[in-house]
Amino acid sequence: MGGIMTRARKRAGNNRIQDDAKAAKLPQLLATDPSPDSSPIESKSSSLNRSSSLICSVCLDPPVHPVDLPCRHTFCYLCAKGLYESDTPICSLCRAPIPRGYLKQADQIRRSRSDFEGCVSGVNSWQWFYEGRNGWWKFEQRHNQEIEASFGNQDEQLEALICGHLYIVDFKNMVQYRKDHMGRRRKIKRDVVLARCKGVAGLVVRDS
Repeated sequence: MGGIMTRARKRAGNNRIQDDAKAAKLPQLLATDPSPDSSPIESKSSSLNRSSSLICSVCLDPPVHPVDLPCRHTFCYLCAKGLYESDTPICSLCRAPIPRGYLKQADQIRRSRSDFEGCVSGVNSWQWFYEGRNGWWKFEQRHNQEIEASFGNQDEQLEALICGHLYIVDFKNMVQYRKDHMGRRRKIKRDVVLARCKGVAGLVVRDS
């Protein structure tokens, strides 16, 4: 019995020593005023903010041909176009309205030829095009890769999310159309990447 009591008193003594050590250290911890730069929580928040600024909130990918809306949120050009052409043209993040004609402004659509052709892997690469008025448009790089992969798998058709809408790419008839609006069909073609075209996904190619 005496041995049990001795061990209990010893544990209690050790606990008091640990508590006294913590108490002695507490004022030092409270006196420490870490700067915002050294705060783990704030650093993590800043990191998340930086990461989110590099992601288009519509497609959840890094923005392709990025466009800044008037509210300063950044989207892929095609994703911003989908928002703009919706029934209620607003930013999907802050709900700020997108002014009429905003995406047609010169500083939004002007891109140099090198900007587009810098994404090309080689002059012998294959590129998919869709027909527009008075010419052909390139599919943007991500959609082009998706279409080419499906074509290589000998699929009859592909469903692709473009401009916030589901499109059917019909390889048998070489046309594309919106799944919810089958009336309007556009011809598509597969050609060399440097074939003559108007631009990429509605963005006009212009010489620098």
